[in-house]
Amino acid sequence: MNNCMNAFEKLIWNRVPEYIRRLGFDIHNILIVALRILAITDMLTREIEEFLLDFRSHAHLVLFYYAPETKHEILFTHIKFGEKNQGLAYVCSEENPQQVREEMKRFGIDADGLRTSGRLAISNYNDIYIINGDANTARIMTAFSEMTEKYKLMGLEGMRAAAEMSCFFREDKVKELMMYEYALHKRLRFSAEGICAYNIREMQSAGHLETIMPIIRAHDTVILAGPNESLLLDPVKVEDNDVENAMQIEIKT
Repeated sequence: MNNCMNAFEKLIWNRVPEYIRRLGFDIHNILIVALRILAITDMLTREIEEFLLDFRSHAHLVLFYYAPETKHEILFTHIKFGEKNQGLAYVCSEENPQQVREEMKRFGIDADGLRTSGRLAISNYNDIYIINGDANTARIMTAFSEMTEKYKLMGLEGMRAAAEMSCFFREDKVKELMMYEYALHKRLRFSAEGICAYNIREMQSAGHLETIMPIIRAHDTVILAGPNESLLLDPVKVEDNDVENAMQIEIKT
């Protein structure tokens, strides 16, 4: 620890988890990250952060979130932890690629450098998921598989991917969404760890809360980031009331 830090900085430093220190930031960047963490202590739990730290090849995760700020914290943390050893991919549905890139930079991700080196792809949903009104499962899976193979040829461990899924509800492609999620199933066929991120308020507005439990069953880990708490759960053990309590919604079956 830097002996020149003031008392406040020392207080913050002592609350920084060891796995964050291992990212290799200098002290000032460490403090910026620490302040972010302390600001969302109730939303991004230590358990979730530690889970996101490890790269789990072939893992297929799902995130249900209430606020865009929480979405950024969880998805960007997932991406940040792969800066050194994995290729990175992000699919936008709620913001455009330029906005996501700027948000990543504010979060502490070297988005420009990663893109220049070919290690970060930020795509709009209509370049990956729904092209000319068509959401084709085989094509989507091929796109992610090819990205993964490209990164492996670069000598990387595989790919960390994060994808916003709101486009399927806005474009009335819910049937195609379910086909895609169940084709991926709980374990990806390619060397990637992916998080499918669902905006719970958009799902509610679209009238498709009934899809929540089937979506959960198609993944091997679920993160519920509600307005007051965040939970990391085994999909097999999740019940309707777990989702309703965490997300403050009512699932009608």
